[in-house]
Amino acid sequence: MTLPIPTPYVWQVGDAITAGKLNAFSDAVNFMINPPLGQVIQATTPQLIGNNAWTAIQFADGGSGIQVDTYGGISSGTNTRYTSQLAGWYSVSGAVAFVANATGSRGGLIYRDGTVVKGSGSLVSAVGGGGITTVPVSADLVYLGVGQYVELRAYQNSGAALGTFIAGDHTSRLTVCWVHV
Repeated sequence: MTLPIPTPYVWQVGDAITAGKLNAFSDAVNFMINPPLGQVIQATTPQLIGNNAWTAIQFADGGSGIQVDTYGGISSGTNTRYTSQLAGWYSVSGAVAFVANATGSRGGLIYRDGTVVKGSGSLVSAVGGGGITTVPVSADLVYLGVGQYVELRAYQNSGAALGTFIAGDHTSRLTVCWVHV
């Protein structure tokens, strides 16, 4: 359900209580308990990430990967993006999980409309001993106008293509939450 950002009624001395004025209050409360929120995970199909290339993570399109999507931002026809349905400031976070491989580095970044969100990324050394490497990313505040999108992109430099890992807590995910006008 998509709700517009409400404009609260400003009461004046002598105002009569009407259904319209009370509904404006109700709309504001309903919006605050149901703001835009989306979370998608890589639920079923691992993805190969090329060597030395930032690659958008592919999520399940409209299916098992969607954990929550209150405003339809994930079901936008592409399986790599959260597309804003309501302008405002969003908190964006996620993680990229890679299969076991002890060579090189692993990275993750958040992109807005194809451009890196500065300060959103992480680059870590691969886990020694060939363990699974999970890279967290976050951008505390990203402004999105209606139709703008964010993506989670992954990087690795193991020397060859490397797959993402899908199981339990070690699953690539993207979480987007509206926080302010």
